[in-house]
Amino acid sequence: MPRNARPSSSRGPSDAAIDWWTRIDAGGLSHSEEADFKAWLAKDAANQAAFDETCALWGDLKGLSSLSPLKQRGKRAKKLTAITALAAALVLALNFDELKIRARADILTGTGEIKTITLEDGSRIELDAETAIATNYSATQRRVNLLKGEAWFEVAPNRARPFTVEAAEGKITALGTSFNVATAREKTEVTVTEHSVSVEASGQTVNVNAGEQTAYGPGFSASAARPADAESATAWRRGTLIFEDRPLAEVVALIDRYHRGYCLIIDSSIRNRLVTGVFRSSDPLQAIRTLERSLGLRAIHLTDYLVLLRG
Repeated sequence: MPRNARPSSSRGPSDAAIDWWTRIDAGGLSHSEEADFKAWLAKDAANQAAFDETCALWGDLKGLSSLSPLKQRGKRAKKLTAITALAAALVLALNFDELKIRARADILTGTGEIKTITLEDGSRIELDAETAIATNYSATQRRVNLLKGEAWFEVAPNRARPFTVEAAEGKITALGTSFNVATAREKTEVTVTEHSVSVEASGQTVNVNAGEQTAYGPGFSASAARPADAESATAWRRGTLIFEDRPLAEVVALIDRYHRGYCLIIDSSIRNRLVTGVFRSSDPLQAIRTLERSLGLRAIHLTDYLVLLRG
């Protein structure tokens, strides 16, 4: 924000509070600016609450609004230096993982991008947003490695060359079929839309037929096939995200594939709150606002690029 600007009175309390906090941290306020700041606080109790919440986000800053902002500069600087260093380390780690995936991938999609490709044998793959695959075809086999994300496969029959998808320490072998594979940190789900597949993970092999689903993940093998709504599982192909009793952390991670920024859960107590709903993937910010209202959450928008969720 320019040095001579003031947070707009037309903005909501949370956005204005963030503007004021950023302004103060940038080097304090002049006497006239501090008077404007105190007047804004006194104008509405919601303003005071929003500013205290913003301060609380950064730990020991709560109560800053009752003191001269200039007197808190040194303490805030040490706190923010530590936060900045931690954030930089996290970003570096994430970028390093992303670089490793990019080095291995043959095909990638970006944020909000869905792509359909046809392989040399006529098989088709639809890739969801932020998905990466690597292919390995030979005279005797067809292998695709789903490195991250989610994809739907429509396999061209060829008994002499089995078609397998490797994803997160598991292997899915097509039996003349179409199916969806969704990877996440907690688990990988395989949903069959036509015919059947064989899924092998952690020494367990299960057959999954059309309209069924299995899952496997760190520490557990492929579960027995169970009935599933294949239309809901593949709704992303039609621009819709459908969730039924899914943990909030999982829902936010999926919505973030379409969000040109980050939505972070900063309150661990809400990560497993269950979500049921239908969202348009073309409007991830609206989806986040809906989650905020329906679950009674509080969201801090550090611009639309970074949204922090808490209970």
